[in-house]
Amino acid sequence: MVTTRTFFFHTPRRGSAGVVDRLTALRRVGGAAIVAALVMAGMSTLTAPAARADTTFTNKTTANGLGNNVVYGVYAVGSTVYAATDGGLSISTDGGTSFTNKTTADGLGNDSLYGVYAVGSTIYAAGRGLSISTNGGASFTNYTTSNSLGSNAVNGVYAVGSTIYAATAGGLSISTNGGTSFTNKTTLNGLGDTSLYGVYAVGSTVYAATAGGLSISINGGSTFTNKTTANGLGNNWCYGVYAIGSTVYAATLGGLSISTDGGSTFTNYRTASGLGSSYVFGVFASGSTVYAATYGGVSISADGGSQNNPSPDVPVVTTSPVTFRLPDGRECTSISPQFVITNSNYQLPGEQANCRTPGSVIAGWSIPGQDWAFGPSGIVNVTAAQTFTAVLREPVVRIVLDANVAASDACTVSGATSAASVSVDQRAVTLFLQRKDMTTPGRPDQPALASFPAPAIAVCTPPGYRLVGWSASGDGKATRTDVGRPFEPVIGDSMNTIRFFAVWSAA
Repeated sequence: MVTTRTFFFHTPRRGSAGVVDRLTALRRVGGAAIVAALVMAGMSTLTAPAARADTTFTNKTTANGLGNNVVYGVYAVGSTVYAATDGGLSISTDGGTSFTNKTTADGLGNDSLYGVYAVGSTIYAAGRGLSISTNGGASFTNYTTSNSLGSNAVNGVYAVGSTIYAATAGGLSISTNGGTSFTNKTTLNGLGDTSLYGVYAVGSTVYAATAGGLSISINGGSTFTNKTTANGLGNNWCYGVYAIGSTVYAATLGGLSISTDGGSTFTNYRTASGLGSSYVFGVFASGSTVYAATYGGVSISADGGSQNNPSPDVPVVTTSPVTFRLPDGRECTSISPQFVITNSNYQLPGEQANCRTPGSVIAGWSIPGQDWAFGPSGIVNVTAAQTFTAVLREPVVRIVLDANVAASDACTVSGATSAASVSVDQRAVTLFLQRKDMTTPGRPDQPALASFPAPAIAVCTPPGYRLVGWSASGDGKATRTDVGRPFEPVIGDSMNTIRFFAVWSAA
């Protein structure tokens, strides 16, 4: 008899004000299933012993104490629920009725968290670094690359006893001493890619969901064998993994891939089998029930994992890495990299994103080879890997007063009668003004220099000439401000520097 594998598809109830962005894995504890969906309207929970087509969700938001309505990960033990949000780690001890939120003030490395796991009173929070609490969340200690993590961008975490597995953007980091130090595994150890999104372990078998396939180790993570579309995976981009015995479940960007032979071969399931979307971000299984966290909802199958009716083969989905950097080249690891479906629209981070220097705001994002910048929170179409550099509006504006005298001409100290010529590298002076003291009302991007009169002298003077004013261009073609007159509002060669050139007239 042929058994058809089907999924029941669940989305937030009509009127919940959200578009499902990404769903996290579902954890089952005891006889109740706790479903977590990342939606713009918060965290949804379901308590039910079995999947039903008419199942509904109760949604929890900041009104219930969540740190943010964007939730990236969840874990539950009994009546204690842990939610990894974009605004901290929210903990409920009453089954999700109310939450207490933990932030960087409690020791978290960052308030934007991507995963959470707990064993007893020990809590592991994945974000900017791996934050570990040994007192139920009262306080955290954050572990970073200084503890040998592969990257400060941690996307997932799992723990067994004192062994911790951290899925980072720079490899799989394993600690056998509770997080004090880590050993990092990369492609040199057989991983499909150094960018990891999920990890799971049973005994000495470790499963790593990477951007290049599902990597499996049978020796505690010393070496890995990588599985790809050649082994039946729906896509090489894996976001999550779970295993029971010889059955392995891989959440990919091309469907839910299931293996019954320990990962040697996979059968892939897509929307034709009832999945809410073929973009699967997490998976969990309990008995014969499989839960898939998809871009279109939580999909639940209760037919025992039968694989006799897989979905038809369709083109795989590809994604492109989007990287964000500071002007000095440092990567902003708390928000970078992001992996975007190729040829799709993507909203850039806003002006307060965590990719700026103290006191500054993001005025835009630049890319190589382009002399203009995209605005903060702007929409771009991602067609390939791309690096964006933050254009920062600093709190201090530099005013450069350039004597504007050719290197071959003499320029003596202003006011002196027989001084030697000033060297070329000394023919400009820089003043520093607080932006808040010189900003045009309503235009923080436009310095107002009305309270800054054009100086009557330059750092040096060419013999036989007198200073008559200042211009924003060295050739004098820009508007001239006469000596003693207030400068017109002007933007210089960057948002943080305004350069004025002396204008001379024969004495």
